[in-house]
Amino acid sequence: MEYIDIVIKNKLGFHIRPAYRIAQLAHKYQSEIIIENCGKRANGKNIMEILSLLAHDGSRLRFIIKGEDEGDVFRELKRFLDGNF
Repeated sequence: MEYIDIVIKNKLGFHIRPAYRIAQLAHKYQSEIIIENCGKRANGKNIMEILSLLAHDGSRLRFIIKGEDEGDVFRELKRFLDGNF
């Protein structure tokens, strides 16, 4: 299991474009991606669940990656998130 913690640094928060990109990335892999915000969890492959987290500027998100290709998912997801989407 791998995980990435980030703080949203975007005035628009975690809006539809990054949510779509995360879901698109997640669908390329077998691993499960769970995103947590304030005790709520979302399936990283489901854009509506991601948006339901209502992550705004300053929110702290945790991405949990589980599966046989988790290392590949971790690297690609980290690269995307480090770019501040």
